[in-house]
Amino acid sequence: GYTYLLWNGTTQTVHDHWQIQGTCTSYIVLQTNNAGAVATVTKNADSVLGHNIHIRDIHCTGAANFMAYNSVDLGGNTGWQFSSLPSLANPGAITGPSTVCPGATTTYSISPVQGAIYYQWTTGAGSNIISGQGDTLIVVVWGSAASGIISVQSYNGCSYSANSSSLTVIPATQVTPTVSLSASDSSVCPGTSVTFTAIALNTGSANVSYEFMVNGVSTQAGNSSTYTTLLLSNNDLITCSISFSAGSGTCYSATTAVSDTIVMIVGPDPNMFPSIHITSGTGTGVSVFISSTITNGGISPGYQWQDSTSNHLWQDIAGANSATINYTPQVTGDKIRCKLFSNANCAIYDTTISNALKFSIDSIGITVTGRLYPNPAHTVLNIDRLDLSDQWETAEIISQNGARKYLGNIAGLTKITINVEVLSSGQYYIILKSKLRKPVHFKFIKL
Repeated sequence: GYTYLLWNGTTQTVHDHWQIQGTCTSYIVLQTNNAGAVATVTKNADSVLGHNIHIRDIHCTGAANFMAYNSVDLGGNTGWQFSSLPSLANPGAITGPSTVCPGATTTYSISPVQGAIYYQWTTGAGSNIISGQGDTLIVVVWGSAASGIISVQSYNGCSYSANSSSLTVIPATQVTPTVSLSASDSSVCPGTSVTFTAIALNTGSANVSYEFMVNGVSTQAGNSSTYTTLLLSNNDLITCSISFSAGSGTCYSATTAVSDTIVMIVGPDPNMFPSIHITSGTGTGVSVFISSTITNGGISPGYQWQDSTSNHLWQDIAGANSATINYTPQVTGDKIRCKLFSNANCAIYDTTISNALKFSIDSIGITVTGRLYPNPAHTVLNIDRLDLSDQWETAEIISQNGARKYLGNIAGLTKITINVEVLSSGQYYIILKSKLRKPVHFKFIKL
């Protein structure tokens, strides 16, 4: 056995746990360095346990119970309770988790066993008892296997209990967290707002943190699962990673995950191009109404009419910046066209030029049949003296912005009367159309 000497006149304070254990065949001697001179051991609560020890000149103080089981009082001692251990019982059921995650740290315990001064614990391969061996509670760290049998036997200093207590431990089912990422649109025009939405799966009730990255650079991090931006460029790479703290009860293979990558296509729509087409009749000394039809012009398109005459090549017509124009060609060969300035989002280009109208003028000009009155008009508009040989078919009223306000059948008529009372005040054009000749335009004012 061993002999432990406490220096006489000194005080040893037990702060946590002190258990002195000998055996039936090898007891421990606890005494002072000088016979008859005492040393003090003190503890304020709980117990100080001794088993199979011979004690001399040791005084005990404090509120703790100082127990000396199966021990011998050699004299000079105070505060000790000398007693015999009861017969040794078998350990009871082990308390602790039976399914564990790889790498987890868990605790297992049993109730104190009658007659026991020590508890011998064993665990399966791949696990390690990091504290508590010999006590009623142990702390175990599990390796990657996370399985085995936890067992414990009680010990009274002379022999082990007849039976042990066991608990089979198996690995918990591992859950792998994932995150998916979607975009409100992955092919957009420059400056378009795009919202990315991440959905975390297999994270249980944990609070998840989301980090959105553009080309590997973090642009937003926090608990929001959406990210909105309009600052995207072509071929930008968007990803989202998640992280969370694993709670108890679930075994996670990881506490982070990264989404697939979204590759953004940012640029003009190859199928969106602006266009403009103009139509009209011709004449000399007569103001001819010309209108335009556009596609993909945007919310606020711009117009610039141009003409090419015997005096100059194509040049802008001053002040001609609307969708329609009244133009007076002078000689055969005069031409007119219109330039469109589109502000349509995502148009492949912003400027285009219409078809050109080329005027053919005879020596006496185009004779416009019919007489329009009154002009200005208030309630009705009349056109008479229509020549049946011209085979007129329709009469159409157009506003200055090209909107049709009236369309009527005039076949076989020499005079027509149109109710214009419902028209707003302003300038309008009436167009007569025939199978035999080009359309004829009249301008009138509605009061």
